[in-house]
Amino acid sequence: MISVSFDQQEGFLIANVEISQVINPCDLDRIHYGQGWKVNSQFPRFDQGVVINGKIPPWLVAHLTHQFHPYQWVGIYDPRFAGAVVVTRHVEGAPNIGDVWYCGPDMSQPSEL
Repeated sequence: MISVSFDQQEGFLIANVEISQVINPCDLDRIHYGQGWKVNSQFPRFDQGVVINGKIPPWLVAHLTHQFHPYQWVGIYDPRFAGAVVVTRHVEGAPNIGDVWYCGPDMSQPSEL
């Protein structure tokens, strides 16, 4: 099973993805989203970015990036940078694609590489 829980931070949302068993692409329509999320209504606050966090296959990252399209930007957490690499943005003023959004102890400040 695939489950997604959300952790609100200042200015962005963390989507923590957990896989409890071996999954296949056919499992995409059975993702369990945490409280406050419905696949078609989305999480209620789109005035922020979202960071996808978890050890998951690339096809699941792509699927979630698509699901999170209404957000201002989407990043993928990479522990090598202690931050999220911004992979898509939808509004002016959002971090640029390729920027790293710092997710260290403060978790609210973008980092410069």
